[in-house]
Amino acid sequence: MSNDTITVSKSFFKGLDYKIQKLSIISDKLDILAYEARQICRALEEASKLEFLEKED
Repeated sequence: MSNDTITVSKSFFKGLDYKIQKLSIISDKLDILAYEARQICRALEEASKLEFLEKED
């Protein structure tokens, strides 16, 4: 019977944990940026609608 166990050092897991934490932080920042971009888009759409309505008058 063969041994299917993969041996990995503790330093590998520490490095992996560090990279996962960094990705989590980046993911949170991207989520915030996406929210802010949506807010800006909505504000620009509203400004555009108001401009269009003012030109019609």
